[in-house]
Amino acid sequence: MKPIVDRLEQKYSGKVAFLRVDADKQDNKDLMVQYKVRAIPLFEFFDSKGNHVDSKLGTMDESEFEGYIGKISK
Repeated sequence: MKPIVDRLEQKYSGKVAFLRVDADKQDNKDLMVQYKVRAIPLFEFFDSKGNHVDSKLGTMDESEFEGYIGKISK
């Protein structure tokens, strides 16, 4: 997933913010609880106002990922 996320992060630079959280780091435990992370990868999508729009558990191809980006960038 990392190469896909890296490419899309570059492609949408300045339009979509990407935040990566290491689920194994103790400092991120509160986020893991808040978003009920039970497995990884888990992608959470928020619109520009910070509203939760969608979630995706598991891997996806670049096209599917861009579909989720389309939902939040309208």
